Amino acid sequence: MSDVEQIYALFVEANPVVDPATLPETLPEARPVLHSVPNDPDASDDGSEPISSLKPPAPKISNRRTALVAAAVLIAVIGIAALLSRSSSEEVAPPATQPSPTSTQATPPVTPIAQAEAFIGRLDSGDVDGAIELLADPVGSIWFPPLGQVTSTDDVRDYLDFYRAIGTTTALSDCTSQLDGPRTIVICQANQQSEVLAPLGLDFPIFPMQFQVWEDGIRTVEFGPGGAAGMSTAFNVSSFFKFRAEELVPRGLVQESGDPIWSKANGELMRILVAEFVVNNS
Repeated sequence: MSDVEQIYALFVEANPVVDPATLPETLPEARPVLHSVPNDPDASDDGSEPISSLKPPAPKISNRRTALVAAAVLIAVIGIAALLSRSSSEEVAPPATQPSPTSTQATPPVTPIAQAEAFIGRLDSGDVDGAIELLADPVGSIWFPPLGQVTSTDDVRDYLDFYRAIGTTTALSDCTSQLDGPRTIVICQANQQSEVLAPLGLDFPIFPMQFQVWEDGIRTVEFGPGGAAGMSTAFNVSSFFKFRAEELVPRGLVQESGDPIWSKANGELMRILVAEFVVNNS
């Protein structure tokens, strides 16, 4: 319905007649009637005020449109508040503190005496790799009385594995150190024990053990002054091997010369041989 037709409908509603059927129903038929209405308010027969002009009614906003507009405004307000809150949070929040990485490596000893004690401590606890980390490269010599001497860097691991396999331990005490040029001489009183050799009734005396500590690590571990003389009559693995070389060479435990072949497996075999020796000579 157009605006003019709506106005006409309102006009008809506001000005009832005795017989509404006599009124024209179309705009062209109604034009003569509209133009014939007098503008004088007194000209009305029933005392009602004639309508000289009508303003179109204000458009009505549907409830659905009102709800949509209100929802859009609410969403906009919430969005602006969220942006302001995020901006404020980013400005005020302090930067996250990065956790410092935790080192899994043991703190290296810092003094020559601490290096000597750490070497023996790691070895006796079974940490052969940790003990080797404290040695210089190349190694000068390692000499534990129950085993004998090793002078080759390549043999050090097997030698220390053998040391552990026969259950050797060394207790250090009364350590002293003295600087000697580029090296530091550390001398400790050592008390060694061996689970394998103990059944033979051997009791190693306490002896001085000497460590030569250089800048890159421990280069030698051997008898201190007078130590070798005190141990000269002590029974050790090397002498045991040489004593039974003819029997042990075919078993791969010693070389033709009678020198031991150091390895963890041979250390375990040494346990068996000593047990057999004790039984056969008891």
